[in-house]
Formats: sequence, C-alpha cells, structure tokens
Amino acid sequence: WSRVAASLDQLRREGPREGEEDITVSDEVRELAGIIADSIAGGLHFGTLEAQVWDGGHLLMQSHTDGATALLHLSLTLGGKRVLRVAKFPEPHSPYRHRSTPPPPPRPQIPLKRRLRSGAQREPEYNAISVWDDEAYYPEEIMDIDQLDGGAYIASPFCFEHGVRYENGDADPVIALQCRFGFINE
Repeated sequence: WSRVAASLDQLRREGPREGEEDITVSDEVRELAGIIADSIAGGLHFGTLEAQVWDGGHLLMQSHTDGATALLHLSLTLGGKRVLRVAKFPEPHSPYRHRSTPPPPPRPQIPLKRRLRSGAQREPEYNAISVWDDEAYYPEEIMDIDQLDGGAYIASPFCFEHGVRYENGDADPVIALQCRFGFINE
C-alpha cells in the first residue's frame, strides 16, 4: 500500500512520470490522486463502515454503480442470504459506455443506454443497463454470487454495474457490513 500511496502522491505533485509526457492529467485527477494517497497513508483503506440489516423477505435492490468511496470495497455477510449480481462486458468501452459518451450526471445516477441483444425489445423508460434485465445481457455476461454467513468479497463496485437480491424464507435476517474508503478532503 505504501507504494500505491507514493505513486499517487507523485502523480499529485508532478503529474505523469518521465516517458509518459503524452498523457494529460487534469488538475481534478491530480487532486483525486492526492485524496486517495492521503487516505491510504492515513490507514483509511476501509475507513467507513456501513451495517445493513434486512428482515423483510425477498427484496430486489435497484441495479447501480457505487460512489467513489467504493473504489475499494470489502463486503462481509454476517447472517442470512443475499445474492450479488454483477454484469460484465465482453470488451472495454462496450457500446453503452463509449469514450465519446458524456459522463452521467451526479447522483441520482441516470444510466446510459446500452445496446439490446439482437431481436430483443423492452419498454422505452426501462433502465437499459440493469443487471436484472435479461434482455440487456447475454448469459455469459452475468454472474450471481451467493453471499451466505461468512461470505466476503473485495471489489471496486464504483467501476461496474451490480445489484443485490435479498432472499426470503430464511429465519435469520440478512446482516452485512460494507467497508469502504474513508476520504480526507481538507
């Protein structure tokens, strides 16, 4: 982690390294690199903790990407059962998020449009990149990951579309801890 923090700090202070002169780094990116470097140096890798408890039966959470604190995210399931559904794309910059597409507005997130499978149709107001939309992805682009007692994952859900399904029929409530970056922005 110290090497990651040192590289980010160098980016904040000096911009691209020697031999990378063709890379343009905006002031905003340099500032963000510094915020992340300070958080790592301060031991805030998982500096925020959120407890989630659900005891109301079956629940399907809306498909989404997380905020910047989920650049590094540790999730621990302490009780019950939930399913993490993750979508992936066959190649970088798949059609729904091409480089020429402007970034989405600040939260609440409004998803960008993604292509439909050949021959598929859906309602025009539907979330076109929802992981719960069977018409938006081919089966090999979806992963369902069971999260049972003691289940854990570490990921960067800031970078990918995902959703959570809470299962019903379990006598125990779902209890999960979400550990994310704690940013210091002085």
